[in-house]
Amino acid sequence: MSQTGDISNNVQALIDHLHDDGVIAGQEEGKKIISDAESRAQWIIEQAKQQATEILNEANAEAKFINESAHSALQLAVRDLIFNVKEQLQNHLASQLQLLIEQELADRSFMIELLHEAIEQQWFNHKNVKLLIPSKILDLGDLSDLGDSAEQDPLLPAIRRLTESALKHGITLEDQNGKNGIDISLNDGKVQIITDDKTLSDWLLQFVHPRFRALIDGVIR
Repeated sequence: MSQTGDISNNVQALIDHLHDDGVIAGQEEGKKIISDAESRAQWIIEQAKQQATEILNEANAEAKFINESAHSALQLAVRDLIFNVKEQLQNHLASQLQLLIEQELADRSFMIELLHEAIEQQWFNHKNVKLLIPSKILDLGDLSDLGDSAEQDPLLPAIRRLTESALKHGITLEDQNGKNGIDISLNDGKVQIITDDKTLSDWLLQFVHPRFRALIDGVIR
């Protein structure tokens, strides 16, 4: 073999060696790149899972908070509604009771008989009693004059019984205008008792309201 042939063989061997080393190095580098990529991908997946879990937990917590807030708001709204309904019913009761009392106080026959009974039974139990009566119930001016209006009044017999009873028990009757109730003056005016529709309805409501509220509570909870 010539020297030139040996050189060619050596060059080819060197080329083959470098090629093999390059291929091996390339394969190892490729494996390293793939391994690094797989590790990076796994890290990305783990990070994504962790973020997804955190987002889900935050969403669940927010949903729980919204649900609890909505439940509390609903409870408060229902409580306010029940309170408003009860208040409206109580106000309606008060207005209806006052209206009924006003109608009774406007009934002349009822009021005259009531006064006569009160005087006969000595309900007032005081000296120097004065009853201030609206003229629309008892016009004392007409009675004293005994005019036509008094004589034609169908309640005249009851009115005479009332005035006679008041005189017998030392009770003074006086006119008052602009009111629908009877005021009671005791001890020369030192004590005044007002019995108009508002005063009587407020007094009665003290007894009616507890029972009415108990009735409402039994129906509306």
